[in-house]
Amino acid sequence: KELAIGAACGEENTECNKESYCTVTDGPSSCTASPKLGETCDGICGEGFYCASDKKCAATLSDGTACKSNSDCSSKRCFKDKCFTDKMFPSPQQCANPVK
Repeated sequence: KELAIGAACGEENTECNKESYCTVTDGPSSCTASPKLGETCDGICGEGFYCASDKKCAATLSDGTACKSNSDCSSKRCFKDKCFTDKMFPSPQQCANPVK
């Protein structure tokens, strides 16, 4: 079950909606709105954003762009300091049968 912002969270079979996350405090846990573009973050940002080194949410990076971690990339894949998708690499079939 997906929970709305402000709802109590942390129970089995429940999770906050994709625009929020479950915050754990001294009292009951609740779904809190995820920070958006330009807002202060501590490792968590809303969908389509990542928490940059300046602790502000930034738009996720496109393929081929320099990155530091998977969360930086819209593809969720950072390899050798660049965002990538599977389309950027040949398939096993292409490697086995190279074009001449």
